[in-house]
Amino acid sequence: MRESIRLEVVIEVWRDSNRWAWRMQSRTRMTAQSILVLGIGNALCSDDGIGPRVVEELERLHPDHRVAQWMDGGTVGLALLTHIEGCSGLIIVDAAALDASPGQMQVFSGESMDRFVAMPRKRSVHEVGLADLLGAAALCGALPSRRALVAIQPASTRLGSEPTAEVGAAIGGACAAVLELLDDWQKQQQPPQQPRGARA
Repeated sequence: MRESIRLEVVIEVWRDSNRWAWRMQSRTRMTAQSILVLGIGNALCSDDGIGPRVVEELERLHPDHRVAQWMDGGTVGLALLTHIEGCSGLIIVDAAALDASPGQMQVFSGESMDRFVAMPRKRSVHEVGLADLLGAAALCGALPSRRALVAIQPASTRLGSEPTAEVGAAIGGACAAVLELLDDWQKQQQPPQQPRGARA
């Protein structure tokens, strides 16, 4: 009951921030087939900014990707709901406590992502904001059924304009993980091909 009330308040705040949401919407245009790749983090706090850095690299390598929309989500805001509700899939890249060595990466998909974000012990650096965002999207019926979190273990989230060496070295692997998800999801969208000679 308390969680439901909390999410209702979150949605009301989001509705009141529509003016800012509209300004952000003008930067990224989603289509029904778009998959939103969202980098979460503060680029001024060392490894905390790994999400936006991965998305920046993906946009540099694939500026005109067939279905992906690259977006720097900053430190999570409810205005991002505007973008989530218009996409067919959602991939979030973020720093997270994985109880692993710095730079180690893990991918959570679907319900496993939901469980990870909802863990009582803080796992994602932006877990509270991310949990609220996903919860609000679910309550609005806007949470994509295809969703994944690419999580990277940080070494430091102190003030700094560059990631640590270990986490910076993980950017390539994180990009590959995102591209693999995009490829798999695109294949799932494609209708099965008929055998040669078969009549339509």
